[in-house]
Amino acid sequence: MSDLLLPVITENGHLRSSVVLLQVEWHRQPGDWDELRKQILEMLRRSIRAGGDLLLPASACSPTRESFFILASTDLERAQLMLRRIRERLAGLSELASCGSVSVSARGIWLPTRSGETSLEKLTAQVAEKITRLARAADAQSEERLK
Repeated sequence: MSDLLLPVITENGHLRSSVVLLQVEWHRQPGDWDELRKQILEMLRRSIRAGGDLLLPASACSPTRESFFILASTDLERAQLMLRRIRERLAGLSELASCGSVSVSARGIWLPTRSGETSLEKLTAQVAEKITRLARAADAQSEERLK
């Protein structure tokens, strides 16, 4: 995952000053929603900046819930603009309202500082591990709320 993150979390050979993890959580009725899922993914791809943001690979999902994560090279203030744009575009998917609901959220990611002999690759690997843990924790929290 480090290779995927490198262009998003680095700039000019250094870690960016801030990145944000956005979560789009889709709660749905059981059923075959493959076509709607494709529409959601396409809408999310259109909502991010190429080269500056990344729609992360799909995480585990259940028959009634799925989370999508975007890593954005921005701060929390500007992430609010992205969240608003995503909400507006999701509202345009009429089929979405009939099958369930969607929530969107953002959290800032603390980035380590480079000190001494620490390589950029090692820092990137640390950030990748942190993002993976945060995404798993967010999924677990979502699952717990449903119980």
